[in-house]
Amino acid sequence: MTIDERELTARLSRVLDDEATARPDAVAERLRRARRAALAGPPPRAAWSGLRFVPAAVCATAIAGFVLFAELPQGPAQPPALFEDELLSAAAAAPELIADLEFYEWLEADGFHGG
Repeated sequence: MTIDERELTARLSRVLDDEATARPDAVAERLRRARRAALAGPPPRAAWSGLRFVPAAVCATAIAGFVLFAELPQGPAQPPALFEDELLSAAAAAPELIADLEFYEWLEADGFHGG
């Protein structure tokens, strides 16, 4: 540091110290109160404050149980057909597709491969 920088630093330090000690009484009192409150720690908690989520947890559990058990089938479940043909089930859903299915089977039996 040069002489000018040291002088500037010393002057700046004095000005800041003067500003810090020359604060109004109201500000000083607010700072003292804030310091005492910070040192005192948090206010004591009520004994029941930890239980405030219990009703919400009970409601969520009841709703989840209702949703899970309401979706159960009422009778014995039918296993899906293991070798069911998708084309046949689609044709059964729309009878006009049966004619198309027969035509494609005829093409396949005739040896036509679309070429």
